Amino acid sequence: MSSDSKVLSKVLELHLLPELLHFAESTGYDIEPAENQNWYPDFTFTSKHDHNVKFAVDLKTNYRSIINPDFCNGFTLGSHGEYSIDRTSTKNIQHPYSEYSGHFCLGIIYSRNIAAHYDAKTYSVSKLENIPAVIRDFTFFTAEKWRIASDKPGSG
Repeated sequence: MSSDSKVLSKVLELHLLPELLHFAESTGYDIEPAENQNWYPDFTFTSKHDHNVKFAVDLKTNYRSIINPDFCNGFTLGSHGEYSIDRTSTKNIQHPYSEYSGHFCLGIIYSRNIAAHYDAKTYSVSKLENIPAVIRDFTFFTAEKWRIASDKPGSG
């Protein structure tokens, strides 16, 4: 398994998708994934009873610092560009920012298993349980986007 953070994020998203679908259904919402890979948010939850009620949910992942395991590098929370300035813009966003009742992050922080990153062995399908995990020790959290955002661009 690759230790590339983009690959790991997609694998985690795929594992979480059934739970997100179940949560949406059990709370009266439809779930709509972003039409394009680089669009905000990852998922739009729209009320089945009132289509004007929408919540943006972005999945964010990051790894713990090896030097200080109580910290991670931070999360890229989205554009400082068009849609966060012009709340009616439809550029790179599923629905205009202003149409969302709330913006949330589902965060996953994990530890990297450095030793497993360099494992270049070949495993047969019958021995999949012997493949060392490249990540472990997950912490999951949810937060309104503004609570964990800063005014720094990028992963700051």
